Amino acid sequence: MFSDGQIFFSGGEGKTLYSFQAAESTAAPEIRTAGENLKIEGLGVYHANSSDYLLIAHGDVIDFYDASFQQKGSASLEGVSDLSIGGDVSILQSTSATYPSGAIAFAFEGEDDTGIAIGSLTNVLSSIGIQANTGYDPHTKPCGYCASVISDACTNNGFTQGNSTCSCFVGFAGADCSEIVCQNDCSGHGSCDGPNVCTCEAGWAGPDCSFVAVKAKYETEANGGDGDDPAIWIHPTKPDQSRIITTTKSQGGEGFGVFDLAGKLLQISSASEPNNVDIIYGLTVGNRTVDLAYAACRGDNTLWYVLLA
Repeated sequence: MFSDGQIFFSGGEGKTLYSFQAAESTAAPEIRTAGENLKIEGLGVYHANSSDYLLIAHGDVIDFYDASFQQKGSASLEGVSDLSIGGDVSILQSTSATYPSGAIAFAFEGEDDTGIAIGSLTNVLSSIGIQANTGYDPHTKPCGYCASVISDACTNNGFTQGNSTCSCFVGFAGADCSEIVCQNDCSGHGSCDGPNVCTCEAGWAGPDCSFVAVKAKYETEANGGDGDDPAIWIHPTKPDQSRIITTTKSQGGEGFGVFDLAGKLLQISSASEPNNVDIIYGLTVGNRTVDLAYAACRGDNTLWYVLLA
């Protein structure tokens, strides 16, 4: 995070850089795109004497950007064969006997080893033309973007802003945030028994009691572990003979289970870490048409399938 409260993060495949302004608020911050089509394996921040720099690491290179996201230079790292930085960059901005200009640390992968690398900032900073700032102390840096702290004036359930009015946390309201409230007043189907905590009446569910509660009529029998990622095969002429096919990924019962519509376990088929089950209807196999259940097994990179009809 920069001294002015700018926070940076990457998303997706590490090609887009986003940022938002830190502020004391009960509203979500506005996220903006700071850069696109980048190579981002890790991020870091260096607080120089007069400005802050964003460090973007990728491969064996660290790019330096200023607060307006203008690239100021790059530093190539040496000492590890086929180096690839594998995470965010940590910076030590104080002097020591080993690292007089501070130190840089990051996780890495190399040709012969993986681990954590630590090195001096001396050459890194000099290659960019940045003077070392080993006297930086975040505890003494004025917080120019901070508003105010949580206060008694807001019953410790919010904080005061510039005009001394309270900004309340979720579940609290009123001039001093002393009133407990719930989302949508529990939709008229429950009681508000805590900050945004609804106790719903019978037949209603959800965080604001707006969902009609559904109670299961049947439950599948245990197959070692819990069934997951199911599919339902519909019998072409006898719907009551349809089948439920689930996967079990835990060691107990790992594989597939076939159940009837009342949840009775009819068949077990072992498989290695199966994924979602899917159904193909009307598949032509030779001179006949069949229905096929199938799933990929990530444990051994195989495809599991069974003829259903």
